[in-house]
Amino acid sequence: MTITIKNLKVADNAPAGTVVGALTAMDDKGTVIPCNFMLTKQAAGYFGISTDNLVTAWEGSITPGNYPVTVWANGINTRFTGHAKFTINVTAVEPPPGPVPTGIKFNPVKTSLRDNAVAGTLVATFSVSTSDGS
Repeated sequence: MTITIKNLKVADNAPAGTVVGALTAMDDKGTVIPCNFMLTKQAAGYFGISTDNLVTAWEGSITPGNYPVTVWANGINTRFTGHAKFTINVTAVEPPPGPVPTGIKFNPVKTSLRDNAVAGTLVATFSVSTSDGS
């Protein structure tokens, strides 16, 4: 008896209900056995089962790292019981980089400023453009 999962990695910002991987149970001959899958308490709050899929169950985000999960399988039409242990790798997702300045333009109005200039006298103007057009 073997229980397999198609994927062992998920992002830390995945919303609740995101499929981590599809679960399959097979007998010694490699025949797929339809099963009801369950998790141990160890996975409570982190993962859940939806039909044949291991899914995320956390709200918001989770600390990146490795999370052990034990999956139990009970045959639906065939006498079949077994379990398997998996380690799910929750990976950190880096936020996208902010816009990058592509150029700063300096347009001096005056090349010098008198020592008796009035407060608020315009000395220069600046404009900044970024890669995203802002």
